[in-house]
Amino acid sequence: MILQLNLKSIAACAVFFALVGPPVGALTLTPLLLLGEVEKHGFSFQSAFYLWLLTTIFAYIFGIIPALLTGLIRGALHKCSDSWIAAIGIGIVGLFLSILFGGTIYYDSTSIATLLIMFGMPGLVAGIVCTIIYGAKNN
Repeated sequence: MILQLNLKSIAACAVFFALVGPPVGALTLTPLLLLGEVEKHGFSFQSAFYLWLLTTIFAYIFGIIPALLTGLIRGALHKCSDSWIAAIGIGIVGLFLSILFGGTIYYDSTSIATLLIMFGMPGLVAGIVCTIIYGAKNN
């Protein structure tokens, strides 16, 4: 059965995604933001760390709801989400949920390309990474 409704397992997966997904997404976005910093001031590990920390704070603010929803979907599809294809599929779910959530916040001021970079790419990578980690942790 593809849809396994074990509420405890689904909730655990959702909480895991909500806690781990935003920092992973921030880690994905930080190098892009760091390019502008390096161009202006040069590279330093301290500024890279502080930029990641600041990005992580904003990732929790804007990414915890899409991460939680992605985790709920991953938890509900537990039996069919232990492969690379499933991890990519859950990552795509994270991409779409992140863009939808980001689009509701920035609906009139950004292009779809900006939404893809700011929300979609971190959602995709976080969804894939969280699926792989959660699957390895529970097997």
